[in-house]
Amino acid sequence: MGLEIDGEVVGGMPFRAFFQEFLPCADEAQLAKFLADIPTDLFNNIPTTSRKGKSSTAKKRRRTDEEDSESEEDTEDENEEGVKEDEEDVEEDEEVDEASAKGSLPRVREADMYPTLIKLLNEHRVCPGFTFLDNSKSGDPNSRTGRRWAPDVGLYKDGEEPAKPNRPDFNRIAMGLEIKPAGSERPFHDAPPGLDQAARRLHQYLPDRNSKAFETLGQLASVMTEICSRQFRTHVFMVYLRDPDVCFIRADRSGVLVSTSINYRQQSKLLAEFFWRFSKATDAQRGMDTTVHSPTDDEIILAKTHLKSDSKLERPIVRIDVPDGEGLRSVLAWEALCDPESLTGRGSRPIPVYDLKAKAVRFLKDSWRSEMLEKETAILAQLNEAKVPNVPKCVAGGDIYDQNHFPYHRTVTQKYVNADWRSGPLLPLEARVHHRILEDLILSSINDCKNAREMMLVLRDALLAHRRAYELGILHRDISDNNVLLVRKADDSVAGVLADWDMALKFERDSAQNVIPPTTQRQRHRTGTWYFMSARLLRDGTQPHTLQDDLESFFHLALYLSIFWFPHTGAKSSLQEFTSNVFEQYRFSQGLGQFIGGIDKVMMFSYRDHIGKIDFTSNTPLTKWVNEVFEPFQDSYRIPYGPQERHLHSHDFIVERFTEVLNLAGWSNEKITSAPEPVAKPKRRYVDEEKPKKKKPKKSTSASDSVYRPSSSLRQGGSGSGSRPSVRSRKATSSGV
Repeated sequence: MGLEIDGEVVGGMPFRAFFQEFLPCADEAQLAKFLADIPTDLFNNIPTTSRKGKSSTAKKRRRTDEEDSESEEDTEDENEEGVKEDEEDVEEDEEVDEASAKGSLPRVREADMYPTLIKLLNEHRVCPGFTFLDNSKSGDPNSRTGRRWAPDVGLYKDGEEPAKPNRPDFNRIAMGLEIKPAGSERPFHDAPPGLDQAARRLHQYLPDRNSKAFETLGQLASVMTEICSRQFRTHVFMVYLRDPDVCFIRADRSGVLVSTSINYRQQSKLLAEFFWRFSKATDAQRGMDTTVHSPTDDEIILAKTHLKSDSKLERPIVRIDVPDGEGLRSVLAWEALCDPESLTGRGSRPIPVYDLKAKAVRFLKDSWRSEMLEKETAILAQLNEAKVPNVPKCVAGGDIYDQNHFPYHRTVTQKYVNADWRSGPLLPLEARVHHRILEDLILSSINDCKNAREMMLVLRDALLAHRRAYELGILHRDISDNNVLLVRKADDSVAGVLADWDMALKFERDSAQNVIPPTTQRQRHRTGTWYFMSARLLRDGTQPHTLQDDLESFFHLALYLSIFWFPHTGAKSSLQEFTSNVFEQYRFSQGLGQFIGGIDKVMMFSYRDHIGKIDFTSNTPLTKWVNEVFEPFQDSYRIPYGPQERHLHSHDFIVERFTEVLNLAGWSNEKITSAPEPVAKPKRRYVDEEKPKKKKPKKSTSASDSVYRPSSSLRQGGSGSGSRPSVRSRKATSSGV
């Protein structure tokens, strides 16, 4: 997770400015009275250690990984868990005993710091109306597999504490605290006083990527990500204590702000003041989305009647406000099809909802759009008005405004990029605005296709939608298995739908109908899903996104699904090699300052590396389509502007190939069947620009050893962004990601 926010941390904000900007005090007299009762050295009695034994990060990561290996029902044996924790304690005690015998530190463990800190915080009521709890023992059982992180200390509103106090409840937690002993590596390095602005910009604020401190940075990001994923948030606060210092963190979908550090042992009043200010802040100032409400008893009944929750993970039912013209309409939501998996970026949350106005089930997409792009509601409204086929219908939606019609749900981190106090290098940060769109259909994943012909029908329909939109001057720019969806009709036939137009680009044409390229860069990075992006864009993300790039994405999507789902021979690489080299390959380019890839895609097109003379043995029309559509791309990479590249200047050639093969005999009716669980349970994510994680695909029940099926996925939305790609889902973590 550290890589997720590397380059997006705006550090060194003076703590006093942090307090005043984000947690303003409405009653200075009341604050002064409160601080008068707080001893200056209140927290100096917290046990301390300078040991350099086993890091709590490693311990916590091992613990949560072991929990994730358990079943989704979270049927764990409490006695075994206790034994496991005792064994960990023994290991740590042995380390401390050895160090203590050398006279290097007192016999104190990091975990021994928690009780005293929590006791002091609660007894002195530094955060009235809230309670601090030790959450370090275990992950939240209602977190999805692979995401069971636990803060050391959790802050909860009184009455909303978790049923098991030693476990976090990310549905209700207000803030997390992370605690490290003296001697631990620092994830944030304040610039020395007296540096000018140029020197501050060159100062190394974040740690090296291979350090323990970078693991801590990832741990902080993971906890904040889980809070923002499980709750409806505009931003989140967190406190990081590295004895004897403390700094304060505020994250939104644009980036992460970090205050300068203070010595909490010598300046205990300042740490107490932060929590007091937090307690007196409004829900909106604390980061709660105030357009999401608790439902009435009748609304809970309605939600349970009309919405399904197949998951065994606890999710609350809520009522959400959706812009509807000049007013609002309310929808009931129970569980999103997926949770956002990035702290920054789009953070898309796809949710089946019950529309209280229409008295019907609808589909809600909740996301944070780049302010530099068109609103998705405006794009869909234009497509709907032009009667573009095979796209969702926009029922309602828009940016989330307050009563003064000002974008109140707007990120603020980007405002501080040019602040004098800002330390360290930084990527360009985008302003993002909260956006909701209500659509008429709940669509199914392309993974729900039953056979190869259905898959090709769905892809053909999506391409037709893409062609009509392009004729209107709109380029989609994110063709992926998450955005090409299907509707199954009453007669069991299918139709394809091209969804998620939030990354679409509007363009103009000259008198000869040639596309006029944008005169300015509208975003700081390329867009798309890493697996399916064109080789040209992967090799250089500064290039403008063109029609040919989207057409190539359609080809990569068809090829990717086909090699996993359907028996084939003739490929030069195993499926794992094919996926790793063609779809996942990347490296960081110092010259371009970004992650790049696509080399093996170029080699595939130029010399048929990996793909070889592929033959889908049970679906000969699919083989014909792959080989014929392959040729113009091969021509474009081997001989720029060669004779066949003209086929990529419009949709016609590929549409004709679809029409031809769909009318041929030779399609197999063999259904794509369910498959065993993969070795590593998959995760899904969408980001503006996605870097892959390694994945373990599901193996098909087909007799062919070369047939695999990617794990079935539900419709999800985008969640991250960056000039570097972020991790793609359905893969186990690769080195350094």
